This record gives sequence, structure tokens and C-alpha cells, in this order.
Amino acid sequence: MVQSASPAYAVGDKVWGMGPLFQYRDLRADGADQPGGMPPMKAMPGVPAETLLSVVTASAGITAYCAVEHHPCGQVEAPFADKTILVTSAAGAVGLIAGQLYKLKGCKVIGVTSSREKADRLERFGGYDHVIAYRTENLDERLNALAPEGLDVFIDNVGAEQLDAGARHMKIGGRILSVGAIGEMDAMVSGKLHGFREYLRVPAKELTFGGFLMYNHFRRIPGAAAALIGLLTEGKLKSEETVLHGGFDDWAACVDKLYDSQTFGRMILALDGNGLAIAS
Repeated sequence: MVQSASPAYAVGDKVWGMGPLFQYRDLRADGADQPGGMPPMKAMPGVPAETLLSVVTASAGITAYCAVEHHPCGQVEAPFADKTILVTSAAGAVGLIAGQLYKLKGCKVIGVTSSREKADRLERFGGYDHVIAYRTENLDERLNALAPEGLDVFIDNVGAEQLDAGARHMKIGGRILSVGAIGEMDAMVSGKLHGFREYLRVPAKELTFGGFLMYNHFRRIPGAAAALIGLLTEGKLKSEETVLHGGFDDWAACVDKLYDSQTFGRMILALDGNGLAIAS
């Protein structure tokens, strides 16, 4: 904060708000210019700013929280120990939080990530009982071994082949929630989409298939943020980030690393001048 007309914020405070990339920006203390009306959030004592950008932002932890707690396709009912969950892009900004939220409920949680190195790291991090490395392991074979009972809920952040593989292993009456389709990004430009080739599993297994975009649910942001902050302060939730240092000119390089699976957790660009920008 370089200038303030509000008693709630002092010069030197570190705060964050949602919006496009900017070097300087006017923010309203009452949050009227923010999605959901949430006032700019101050950095919390003892909590790194990077952690807040990982957990308490709309495109990461808040998306995960609302998908798990509010969306009919992401919710699970007791007994939680009987529920098996699959999350793709498990080491990404949304997947890292979603896995932990399901584990806090007591579910069996399986993740999918790119390499065995990242899979092992994710298992050590916590939030996942098992993690499959799709580049070197057969996804169908591993799901047969890890979830012979089938999947109750599938949170998909990737689309394409991984969406198809998860659909093949759903229980009758299972639920699939599409949160992202990073596996189709290049295809969206070329027009050569893989699509959902296993869509006949939906009627055959009476699956419920839904989509979720956080920006259609701004009203839930304040409540989700409060819940996530509570979990952070109680030590029940943790984060990890891939932080690169530079300026706005380095933004494209950060996005390239994101799409090439070179990140773990949230991708953050630490700007010259102590600012932080989110790249994922």
C-alpha cells in the first residue's frame, strides 16, 4: 500500500485484490470493486503472502473449496471412509487444495500428475493416498489397482484422455465435475479437440456430469475465504508454490512453465519491487 485514505489500511500494508495485471491500482476499502464484495485482504502475521495467493484466491483454493463443499457433483456424503475421489492435475493450484479438503473429510483420495518425481513429492506433501504419474504409468491399470471399487467423485482439471480414463472407472451413480481442461488448451486454438469420448458412460452408469467456473459464483467468495483462512490458522491446510522472480515481461515464460508441468502448487511471479502476480 503506497497511499491510503482509509483508517483500515496503512501505507506499507501488503494487501491483495482480484483483477488484471497492474503495477498500481486504486482499491476500495469496502470491497465494492471486488468480486463478491470482499474488501482487499491484508497479509496475515506469520502467513507468507505466497500462501494467501495459493489458498485464498478465486482461481485456486476458493475454486477447490466451492467445488468440494457446494457443487452437487463435488460433494460427498457420509460415510466418508467409503468414498473414493480422483483429482487430475493434483499438484496444481486447485488440485493441491482439493485433495487436502477431501482427506480432511476422511475420503480415499487418488491424484494424477505428470511425473513420478512430482507424484512422490505430492504423496509426501499430504492430501493424497496415492498419486499416478500419467506420463510413465498406465492410468487405467493404476486405477484398476488403486480403486477396484470404482470412483465416487472425479474432479477433473485436465480433460481429454484423462477425463476419458476417469470416466471408465466411475461407480454407478458417480459424479464427475469438470473444473478445467488444460489438456485441451492447444486444441482449442487448432480446433482439433479430443473431447469427451467416453460420454456414453454417463447414461450407462447413470453418472452426473457437471461443470464449474468460480467466476459464476462470486457471492460465495467471502464465505469460502473465511473457511480457508480458518483451516490455515488451525494448521489443517498447507500450500506450496513455485515462485519465479522478475518483471511483467517474464509473465509468458511463467505460463509456459505452467503448461509444460514444470510447477508444483501455485505458480507465482514475484515482481521487481516486492509485488506478487499469479500465473496460474
